[in-house]
Amino acid sequence: MKKILFSALMLVFAGWATAQITYGPKAGLNITNLTDIHGDSGPRYGFYAGGFASIPIGQNDQFYFQPELLYSQQGEKNESENVDELYKLDYLQIPLLFKAYFSENDTEFFGVFGPQVGFLINSSVDTGGRPQHGGHVNDEYRNIDVGVTAGLGFSYNRQIEFDVRYFYGLMDVVPNDARGHHNRTSILSLGFAYRFGLN
Repeated sequence: MKKILFSALMLVFAGWATAQITYGPKAGLNITNLTDIHGDSGPRYGFYAGGFASIPIGQNDQFYFQPELLYSQQGEKNESENVDELYKLDYLQIPLLFKAYFSENDTEFFGVFGPQVGFLINSSVDTGGRPQHGGHVNDEYRNIDVGVTAGLGFSYNRQIEFDVRYFYGLMDVVPNDARGHHNRTSILSLGFAYRFGLN
């Protein structure tokens, strides 16, 4: 059994070594929130930017493994009669996605699905000029977030691509919440990508 598994893995890596891997930049808009921590809080509007690689799966031109590396602005806005706080959480996000075009046509819709791991690299709160409530809040948030991403997109000539994605976190990112709530990340993303390395 081990020999069979090892042989299968070698075939996969050999296929990747000879496959035409495409790559490129991607960027877009994030609309993010955290569930429960501040009740009915509003979204933070930010952006994400980074790069990706598309690795073919199989012999056709329809299925891909697409790892990405993204800088992502996330967080939430807490507004009430006496409070106006923007919680800024910046992450290094690593989506590991299965990508499937609906056909082998060059101009076609596609779907993506897979796990995503995020590493918190900065956190702060903007209180509109009230420094007594501002500053860094890194100790309140978990350094790692793990969740699932799913989305739909459109590709023009397999080069210019647009997509809409939704990420839902599976971890409690505020483990010391005094109310005992499970605070999970929610991200709606609108993005643009450009692929290099095509024939």
